[in-house]
Amino acid sequence: MAPPPLLLVQVCSEETLAEILERYLPYNSHACSYTWKHNGASLDMSKTLSENNVPDDDFKLQKLRLDCDLFTPAILLHFNDDLTEG
Repeated sequence: MAPPPLLLVQVCSEETLAEILERYLPYNSHACSYTWKHNGASLDMSKTLSENNVPDDDFKLQKLRLDCDLFTPAILLHFNDDLTEG
């Protein structure tokens, strides 16, 4: 069986992770049952990406003449076995 495709979600820097989660729910209705992490650290859903130390390196990448669309910070969702339904 092939792995599921990756999903890229563009977000505004002002959005909290809770707001991003709301927009992500149509793609995964169990998204509330996951711990969101970046570089191994759990993210605070009430904060923005920058407040959670998830860098926006567009300026650095442009300076290096690298395509910003090819270097996307990854947010990993780790399933919590919390037996939620629905």
